[in-house]
Amino acid sequence: MASITIHVEPRHADNTTCDHKVKPSGKPRDPASGCTGRTAYAVVCSEHERDVLH
Repeated sequence: MASITIHVEPRHADNTTCDHKVKPSGKPRDPASGCTGRTAYAVVCSEHERDVLH
């Protein structure tokens, strides 16, 4: 059986990956960082990508 690798990625509203430090609310910890905040998560696996939480 082949193994599948799964990553959960936080995303901005424009669907770009959010790699900034954010508060539990999704708002950026550093307002000067230019981060718009996390609005969703995407689950990315070795087979395909799927948005799961908005």
